[in-house]
Order: sequence, then C-alpha cells, then structure tokens
Amino acid sequence: MRNKILIITVCFLCSLVFAQKQSGNQKDDSQFSRIRKAAVQDYDKKKMKYYHFGLLPLSEKTKKLLAKNNIKIINKNCIVIPELAYYNKIILEKTHVKI
Repeated sequence: MRNKILIITVCFLCSLVFAQKQSGNQKDDSQFSRIRKAAVQDYDKKKMKYYHFGLLPLSEKTKKLLAKNNIKIINKNCIVIPELAYYNKIILEKTHVKI
C-alpha cells in the first residue's frame, strides 16, 4: 500500500511540474494554435473529447456531466500532456461545462 501511495504522489507531482513548465507560452506556440483549431473543429462536428490524466478515475458525477454533453473520455495515464490539457480547456469553455 505504501508503494502505491508513493507512486501516485510522485506521478502527480511530476505531472504538475511538467504542466507548469509548459504553460508559460502556450498561446503563442504554433502547436497550441493547432490544438485550438482541432478543438474548435471537434466542437463544431460534435466529436469532442476530454483527456483524463491521473491514476485515479473521474468521479461518476463528472462522467455523467461529460456524457450529457457528448464528450468522450480518453484516459492518458498520469503524465499531463500540456497540449491535450489545453484541448480540454477549450472544449470545457465552449460547452460551458464546469468540472
């Protein structure tokens, strides 16, 4: 049990550090521009996704809220990918979903 807690804690801390490091210039970066464009296109086509990062599952309430808004959940393990986190942000803003 101790090892599991340690792994979850390390994984969480690593992903937080990585996400903070990458968030600085996200709006200026062309890669983030492409992600924004893809998110808007997915929203327009009603084929939205929500990338879930972490070892712990989403709550049932969150799952139902995303399903109600036709947003497919995709699990990506514990390493936060800044571009996909930005995609999530765009989709949640466009659908007015608050998690």
